[in-house]
Amino acid sequence: MTLDEWEENPFPHILFEAFPLIGLNMFSICFDMMHVLEKGVLDYFCGSAIWTLVHESGLPGVFHGRTAYVWDKIRAAWDHLEVPSSERLPREEFYHVFGTQTSAKPSSQPMLAGKAAHARHLVPALRIACEQITIEQGLERWEDRQRLECLRLLEEFYDIVVPEGHYLPEASAVRVKEIADEFLIRQNHLHALYGTLRPEERQLKHYQVTFKSHLFWHMADWAKWFNPRAGWCYGNERFVGKIARITRSVVMGGGAIHLGQSLPTKWIHLQHFRMRRRENAVYA
Repeated sequence: MTLDEWEENPFPHILFEAFPLIGLNMFSICFDMMHVLEKGVLDYFCGSAIWTLVHESGLPGVFHGRTAYVWDKIRAAWDHLEVPSSERLPREEFYHVFGTQTSAKPSSQPMLAGKAAHARHLVPALRIACEQITIEQGLERWEDRQRLECLRLLEEFYDIVVPEGHYLPEASAVRVKEIADEFLIRQNHLHALYGTLRPEERQLKHYQVTFKSHLFWHMADWAKWFNPRAGWCYGNERFVGKIARITRSVVMGGGAIHLGQSLPTKWIHLQHFRMRRRENAVYA
């Protein structure tokens, strides 16, 4: 954008157009896949997928029996995929999707709660469970097909971006963009179906479309320059968690006033023992 264009349009989009006053443009931003996709899109989509599998798949029995059946399907899928136990969604987080609501009409938006890695590794397991239940129950409704296809698209997205490095091959980048387009269209249609296209029923809060869905599209569009996988911050989040645990121990022992002195010292001691452990000099 030139200065003349700036005078005609003084308020360009701060992210996606050049900003001559402060030099900010779209290439100044790095979307974190962990917070945009796993702690954004997946939390809402997987929560609704689990809810509708339990309540709308024609599974026999009472609520608790149906939820246990879906949970067992997901656990069996993790076993088949050889997902480490540390990367599996804990049982209490699975049931947290329902909270205290057992009816088929939730009063609040169903969503996952917990670590981003749990949501990421839930996608292929949930796809397998959904596929099996769809076949077993002979599900043919439009919304059932869309739910399954969205899970397949999300799984394909991870299959493409996770193994690659900083850059994606051109064909892979094109496919990532296609996946995002198709998933978001289906997600929007599902949200509209449950939220506004059933006037005879109370509006259902399923497949919520949030601003992070919009960011997911831009993240996939930028894949031609930057693999979304290269921008996630699992390592940084783990570092913050370790610092928080050390800080709590320092506060308990000496109070907040001594944090500035005690925290760096304790962190250095931790790194010393970690490096010594790797050298087999001490036992864990």
